[in-house]
Amino acid sequence: MCVGVIDVAIIGGGPAGLTAGISLARMGWKVCVFDSNRPRNAATIAVHGVIAREGISPHALRSDGGKALISFGGKILPSEVVSVVWTGDQSSVGLSPISLSIDGSVAEPESCCAASAISDMKSNSSSEGAGTEGAGTRKENQWYEVDALLHPARNREKFLAKTVLISSGVREVFPQIKNLRAVYGTNIHSCLSCDMWEKRFDSVGLIGYGPDAVDILQRAIYLSFRVSSIVVFYNQFNQAQKGILENLGVKIVETQLTEVLLEEGAFTGFMDAAGKSHTVSSAFLRPIWKPNVDFIKNPSLNSQGFIITGNDGRLNRGNMWAAGDVTGIGQVSIAAGQGASVALDIGRYLFTLHGNKTHGNDALGHISSRSLI
Repeated sequence: MCVGVIDVAIIGGGPAGLTAGISLARMGWKVCVFDSNRPRNAATIAVHGVIAREGISPHALRSDGGKALISFGGKILPSEVVSVVWTGDQSSVGLSPISLSIDGSVAEPESCCAASAISDMKSNSSSEGAGTEGAGTRKENQWYEVDALLHPARNREKFLAKTVLISSGVREVFPQIKNLRAVYGTNIHSCLSCDMWEKRFDSVGLIGYGPDAVDILQRAIYLSFRVSSIVVFYNQFNQAQKGILENLGVKIVETQLTEVLLEEGAFTGFMDAAGKSHTVSSAFLRPIWKPNVDFIKNPSLNSQGFIITGNDGRLNRGNMWAAGDVTGIGQVSIAAGQGASVALDIGRYLFTLHGNKTHGNDALGHISSRSLI
């Protein structure tokens, strides 16, 4: 199948990207999701807090979402995005077709179609492209170029898109503790509100990681009211913070952890650098999150490295939006809600673009996202 200009290129097929993609595809826009299939919650057994889908596995949730997107005409392209850049005259940029089977796998590229796609695009898109990119004004025939490595062969192809949604999520960085990965998502979790219910009768360990002692203190206090017992593994509390936890009956271990203890594959606790074992039933750990934004040149990031957007999810450059964990860590339901919200704003923009092309610039005036509800 040949694709000219994609209406919406979505980078990342998690809850935010798939929710936005489904909404936009149902509005009638041409949607392509570029997804590397490396979700941060891949090791998690179940997703919680999603209405009518409580306890569904992350894999099943993504699979069902992908099937829904495809059923409405959207495309999923297994790939790694190398770059997303603003381009000049579209006729100078080569197009590559997207050819997918019904299950989302990549078929052989149809390179014969690129020239005709460019020709069609030039004749059909000559008056589209209002908006701004940096300090310059967008001119007609200018879009985003998405450069991607297609799985499984890692062929490099380029695509053009009118708008881009960044929902590429984050990667997690963990402390160097042996066997930690083996039980992360089953016995060790990061999200208190997601997984505390199942651990409420457990003796729980809280692994402090990073310099934010206040955050770890708050998590420890919260757990102390909700679980059977708690021990905090952290060595950067000040005396006042230690006093607060001691008054709550929270045990503090300041020796660094070196190993997750397993007995016949079952989690039993931790060993510290002094060789002492600590028995707990489960544990929580907040990893360091690194947003996946390497494919964007000079993105605007906050102090924690997450993408900065306006209230509508739009970046301060051109026709680009962001949603999900790449803007700040949240539950699956929050990411999905953000995806639905930005889909309305992207749909509003595309509707305005299409209307102005058909009826003349500013013919439709200001269109609210609520016009699409």
